[in-house]
Amino acid sequence: MRWGLRTLFKQGNPAVLALLGCDITAAEKVTDITLQPESDVAVIGGLTTVAYTVRAPETMPVYLGLNGSS
Repeated sequence: MRWGLRTLFKQGNPAVLALLGCDITAAEKVTDITLQPESDVAVIGGLTTVAYTVRAPETMPVYLGLNGSS
């Protein structure tokens, strides 16, 4: 089933994420976001590290991605 829904999953479709057991409200629980290097300009061949903390009351699958409106 996951293969058949992969495009909708990649788009962050809330119904598909819920169907696959993901917590669709997880984005509200993301804290401590850092970006290294802190820059407004991306460098081709450069390295950027994104770090974050996700807090949840229990262990569960979480989808952190685009909401499909890109």
